[in-house]
Amino acid sequence: MEKRLAIDLGSTNCMSAVVHENGRIEYVENSETGAYATPSYALICEKDGKEYVVLGDRAKEQAVLNPEHSVSRWKRMMGSTDPVYDKDGKTFTAQELSAMMLKKKKEDAESYTGTELDTVVITVPEEFDAIQRDATKKSGEMAGFRKVYLLTETAAAAKACSEGNDLDLNGKDLLCVDVGGATTDISGFHLTDKKIVTKFTSGNLHFAGAELDEIVMKMSEAKVLKELKTSKELNAEQKKELIAQLKNLTPFAKQELSLRAEMGKEQLSKLTRTSFVWCFGKGEHGTANVEITREEFVKASEAAFKTFHNLLENARKEAEKQGMKPDLIVLTGGTANVPMIQDAVKVVFQDTQVHVKSPETTICRGAALFAAELSNEEHDYGAGEAGKERVAMTRTLVPVCNRSYGVEVIVDDMEASGEEHVMISNLLYRNTELPAVMDNKTYYTRVENQSAVLIRIYESNTADKELLEISEGTKIAEAKLQIEGNLKKGSPILVSMRLDEERILHVKAVEESGHTHIETSVKTTSVMSDEDVEKGKEKIEDIFDRAG
Repeated sequence: MEKRLAIDLGSTNCMSAVVHENGRIEYVENSETGAYATPSYALICEKDGKEYVVLGDRAKEQAVLNPEHSVSRWKRMMGSTDPVYDKDGKTFTAQELSAMMLKKKKEDAESYTGTELDTVVITVPEEFDAIQRDATKKSGEMAGFRKVYLLTETAAAAKACSEGNDLDLNGKDLLCVDVGGATTDISGFHLTDKKIVTKFTSGNLHFAGAELDEIVMKMSEAKVLKELKTSKELNAEQKKELIAQLKNLTPFAKQELSLRAEMGKEQLSKLTRTSFVWCFGKGEHGTANVEITREEFVKASEAAFKTFHNLLENARKEAEKQGMKPDLIVLTGGTANVPMIQDAVKVVFQDTQVHVKSPETTICRGAALFAAELSNEEHDYGAGEAGKERVAMTRTLVPVCNRSYGVEVIVDDMEASGEEHVMISNLLYRNTELPAVMDNKTYYTRVENQSAVLIRIYESNTADKELLEISEGTKIAEAKLQIEGNLKKGSPILVSMRLDEERILHVKAVEESGHTHIETSVKTTSVMSDEDVEKGKEKIEDIFDRAG
């Protein structure tokens, strides 16, 4: 077994662990501060007329001084061709920024171990679609990894919880709630002595710690505005000028408030109040002391937490539908320490034990366990030294579809509208255990003398609908069946789909009369071609050479 790297590629922080040849797991310190977590920040700099990038702690420290050249929280942009950073003719996509963070973690780990690391397991949100997953793999390739495996964050949490601890989970139902900086995922698992069987997945890519930070920012602005309006020390002209500055914040003031808000949210997770000094404007009166109590924060967050409460309620209903009675709920992610997150979980799942233990490291540990499992070897070494771990791999993860997959079809709708209607016909459904197979569903040719059939493949978020509107899905690929000879209208075409354990989709279409068929592993529509990946790899290596 070769050494492997496991990386929790978080929106707020990035963390990695090396899996040694004997299965021992060791967390890797970053090269700046010696901490395990590296802030997901990038500072775009220039040297000799060319850009280079500072990453991690140093980039975060410089963010207030260089806000226009700083970038963070690009995770939600994964899979998009739009640049996250675009200034002075220099552009970076979320894929490129992620690749640089991955390369940094790779270099830190290689420096520590003295060994080149070619294989990596990268964690991704459960709700990432095929295009976002593909973008993450491309980022790993641009970072210089030869083999890139993806593991969902809730699956990593389940893996970490089920291995190497004192919890007796054999025969139990486990619910993993991962609330990070950019995404929230909730998944249910049933554990046997040999398997971690995924029962369902759910989540939201638009509720997480970022929304709570935004609430603190708005509260801060509102408090400063109120103080300005009621101040007895300022005259009318001064008030007018400062209020104008507050409503038109400079990039420096915005960046500082963003960092202060993130810090304030973290403090409110432990304390009943937080306070910080914020320079929002010019002059001696352009600095304010902001104080927010937890009670105020709770009240201001009611709408946001309604979204989270609905996510939990939907997960509870899905658990019931799957016949689950959760014995334990594991809370992970950087936002799991927020008291309101924990309280909401306890309200919805009143009779279930909630387990919050090292939420910042759990996902990385689970990814490392999965990386060790890739060797198909068992190791049982007992306890390790501080920062190191030796464990026995005993349970194999059984994943499910996190999307439904179907093909484009034409449906007769003559009675309703007198027209034919293009729709998606689902073949594989969300939450089906992998590998998932739908064999030989029959469709029919639409015209006389048809010589080819174009199989357009869609994914959607639905769990049980057989027919969907085209707008409800996303086209991810297509394949062409070239027919030998001409067919009559209404001739049968058999289509099969299979989604394997690595969530690679295989599609087969057969026309039996002429014995023609296609069988292909679907290549998901990608934001980057192989040529783009190679160019991106060269660009990033060049940037790292200059930064070094």
